Amino acid sequence: MALSRFRRDRGVDYWPGFVDALSTLLLGVIFLLTVFVVVQFFLSQEVAGKDTALQRLTAQISQLTDLLSLEKTGKTSLEEEVARLSANLAVAEGERDRLRAGAAGPGTAGELGAAQGRIAELGSALDSEKRA
Repeated sequence: MALSRFRRDRGVDYWPGFVDALSTLLLGVIFLLTVFVVVQFFLSQEVAGKDTALQRLTAQISQLTDLLSLEKTGKTSLEEEVARLSANLAVAEGERDRLRAGAAGPGTAGELGAAQGRIAELGSALDSEKRA
């Protein structure tokens, strides 16, 4: 009986309340950790998706860069071709102008007649050579 009286006289027992508070705190921390782990998982999946999209875009940029360099090379070669053709055109126009000036000059009819006579003379000489 003395033992039961000692337990009653001991006063208020705080231990059950302390255990309840600690267990509630522990459950709260575990819940928060679980939420953080789930959030971290989904965020890592999202970042991984963005990484693959970034890699795909980087590949597209490199392809476009290659195409741009090819187009620049083609443009340069076409510009060189245009410059060469322009130079040829200028030479041909100069030759045309020179020939027009020569054809429009005085004495052209006489030169033309002399040339036709020479052609006839050479043609007859060729015919005589063929017969021989």
